[in-house]
Amino acid sequence: MLSGVASLTTLVCIAALGLVGGMSMLLAAALDVTSVLTMHVRWFYTGSARIYMHQLRTLAAFWRLFRGKKWNVLRSRIDSCDYDIDQLLLGTVLFTVLFFLFPTIAVYYVYFSLLRLGLAVAQELVAQAINLFNHLPIYSLVLYVQDPTLFTGTIWLERVEQPQQQSSLPSSFWTIQVKPVGMVALLHHFSEQLSQSLRHYSLKHVLSCVLSGTPW
Repeated sequence: MLSGVASLTTLVCIAALGLVGGMSMLLAAALDVTSVLTMHVRWFYTGSARIYMHQLRTLAAFWRLFRGKKWNVLRSRIDSCDYDIDQLLLGTVLFTVLFFLFPTIAVYYVYFSLLRLGLAVAQELVAQAINLFNHLPIYSLVLYVQDPTLFTGTIWLERVEQPQQQSSLPSSFWTIQVKPVGMVALLHHFSEQLSQSLRHYSLKHVLSCVLSGTPW
C-alpha cells in the first residue's frame, strides 16, 4: 500500500515538473528517478565485475606458475622463476577450485552486464532526447520554412554597368546581394552538440571493459 502511494506521488511530482518546465525537465526527472531506482543493478554489476576481474588475474597468475613464470612488479614484465613442489601443489589445488568456480562467476557477470548495458542504452536514449529538445532550433526551423530570407548567410557586392545613353544615371553602381543561409548551416551547431554527446560512450571502450571485467 505504501509503495503504491509512493509510486503515485512520484508520478504526480514528475508530471507537475513537466507542466512547469516542459518536456526536457520531464525527461530529466524521469532519468534521475530511473537512475535512483536502478542503483542496485549498478552495484551488483560493479561487484560481479570486480570478482570476475580478480578471478581472471588469479587464473592468469596460476597459469604463469605452471609455465615457470612470474610477473615482475618492479619492471612490469614476465620473468622466469623456479618453484618448489609445495608451491606447485598449492597452485594446482587453487587453480582447480577457481577454474570450476569461474563459469558460475562468468554467468552472473554476463547477466548483470546485460542489465547494465540495457539500462545504459535506455538512459542514453533519454539523454539524447533531452539534448534534442534543448539544442534543436525549432523556432528557427519554423521561421526558415516560412521565409528563408530572414536568415542572412553570405553578403557580397556586385557592380552593374549602365548604358551610355542614360546620362541621368551614373555609368556604374554597386548592388548588394544577400544569400540566405542553408538548412545544413542552420543545424550545424545542433549537429556538433549531438556528436559531442554521442562520444560519451565508445563501443570499443565498452567491449574492452566488459571482456576485461573493468567497471564502466
